[in-house]
Amino acid sequence: MNHKVLSVAAGVLALGGVLVGTVGARPSEAASEQNLLQVTLGAPDLVILVEAVKAAGLADTLNGGPELTIFAPSNEAFVALLGQLGMSKEALFSNKELLTNVLLNHVVAGSVPSGDVLTAQALTTLGGGTLVPSVTNGSAYIGDAKIVYIDAMANKGVIHIIDRVLLP
Repeated sequence: MNHKVLSVAAGVLALGGVLVGTVGARPSEAASEQNLLQVTLGAPDLVILVEAVKAAGLADTLNGGPELTIFAPSNEAFVALLGQLGMSKEALFSNKELLTNVLLNHVVAGSVPSGDVLTAQALTTLGGGTLVPSVTNGSAYIGDAKIVYIDAMANKGVIHIIDRVLLP
């Protein structure tokens, strides 16, 4: 049986039968040997997130810091947010305090795989916010963001890709 089919089946089982769609290209399957920054660098859907992390000065945290879970907004999520705010990417990235607060609202201490996300009552972010997981119409959500890809494993954490930017 194909390894990718097994991965998808395991992910569906981990989410209690909730089917999670995928966004374009996903992080590589060898990602578990990489740190969080390397996993995000390997995902074309996370280019803007990587740029934001670097602009905020948080790259070292993902490059071997403590175990973390990242609810990673896709490129489309960032583009939609910038359109809603009427702001350029450069303007958002130049406001380091705002950018850092937004990014930390997507990060939870510890490695929280998909099966544990949906069984949690709430998850506290490093930015001090609270993310509440839910299932609506067969789709998994964290806050108001749909989880579109689960369990991109890194050596010190896990990444779940979401379809919108979670504001503090």
